[in-house]
Amino acid sequence: MVTNLGFYFETQKDVRGGKFVWWGDTNPTLKKNQLLGGDLLNPKKGFDHFYAGQLGKYVPGGGLSEDQEGITIYRAFAPKAAATASTTIVLKATGWDDAPEEGMIVMVAPNTAATTGQSAKITAVEYDKENEQFAITVDTALTVASTDILVEAKGTAASASAKPLVDYVNMWILADEDLLPTDGFGIKNGHYYLSGVSGCAAYIGRMQPLTKYILAQNKSLIDGVFEL
Repeated sequence: MVTNLGFYFETQKDVRGGKFVWWGDTNPTLKKNQLLGGDLLNPKKGFDHFYAGQLGKYVPGGGLSEDQEGITIYRAFAPKAAATASTTIVLKATGWDDAPEEGMIVMVAPNTAATTGQSAKITAVEYDKENEQFAITVDTALTVASTDILVEAKGTAASASAKPLVDYVNMWILADEDLLPTDGFGIKNGHYYLSGVSGCAAYIGRMQPLTKYILAQNKSLIDGVFEL
C-alpha cells in the first residue's frame, strides 16, 4: 500500500520547424470571432496538431449551404519528389506541412475545386526526421508532379471522380494547439467542437501549401501575403 504518492514529469515532443506566420499588420482588435463554432468534421484518429494560420471551412447551422454543418480543416501536402503511377509518394515534413495519417483519402489538387480526379486511401505513413519527409503508401497509384499539392479528398475510399474535401475556406486557426486522439489510446469516438476567426493576414510561405482555388480567395494585394 502506498499513501501520498506523487508523480511529476515533463512532456517531450519534437516540433517539425516552428513558424512566425502572421503578417505584421494583423490587428487583434479587427479579428472576427466565429462565436457559434461547430463540430470538427475531419479529425484525425491519432494525435494531431493545429497550426497557427491553418485554414478551415466553417458551415454554420441554419445556413443556406447544402454542406454539412461544422468545421472542416484544410490539410495540404507538398511532394518532395515527383512520382509516376506510383503507390509510394514522398512528402515534405519541414514543419510547414501537415502530417498525413493512415486512412486519410488524398488526391492531387485540381485547378478548380469543382474538377474531379483520382483519389487514394493512405495505408501506411513513415516519418523520416533526418530527411524531413513522410513516405506514404496509397492503395491506388497516383501520378504526382513535384509542383503539385495533395489535399484531403471527399469520400471514404479511392475514387476516379473525387473532389477536394475543402473547396473553399472562410476561417483561421488562431494559435497552435495539440489535439488528443479521437480513436484508440483508450479513447472511443472523440469529439471536438471549435470556432475560428476571420479578418487575418499571414505569410503564404509560412502556411500550409495553398492550391490555386484557395489562392483565388486571397484578398491581399501584397505579394506573399494571404488575407481572409
